[in-house]
Amino acid sequence: MNQGEKISHIFNFKNKGKENLLVKNVSSSCGCTVAKWTRNELVPGGNGEIEVTFDTEGKSGKQVKTVTIETNAVPSVKVIHVTAEVIGK
Repeated sequence: MNQGEKISHIFNFKNKGKENLLVKNVSSSCGCTVAKWTRNELVPGGNGEIEVTFDTEGKSGKQVKTVTIETNAVPSVKVIHVTAEVIGK
């Protein structure tokens, strides 16, 4: 990616459990990474998504950002990583 670009990725997921799934919160390791997610409860078999957008402004080199997902499932916390190589201006 070139410095200054914003890139988004959508992580799709499915409720494979027997109870409704609620994503309570999604937080990132820095302000340059923002997440939007399905906020309604998902019935068993239901699908949802988390869209993560990374802003490369002021960044260069290898970047690894974490996104923490809190749900009512067990375990209640899941961490995903977003990795990018940013080419400086």
